[in-house]
Amino acid sequence: MAVELLQQELGRIKLPERKDVHLLCPACRKGKLVTIWRFNSRGPPPADAQILKLMMQLVKKP
Repeated sequence: MAVELLQQELGRIKLPERKDVHLLCPACRKGKLVTIWRFNSRGPPPADAQILKLMMQLVKKP
């Protein structure tokens, strides 16, 4: 309720959309990459890091 009153008085701030820099495949420079997960500067949680390692192993296999 207090937040709504403040927003009415001050107005809402619209943040610009964040664009990803890495949109092309680094290997072929043609394929378009899709963001699956985003992490802050601390990186992924330990459980997610293990899942990412497994995913990368599956992707690298021919």
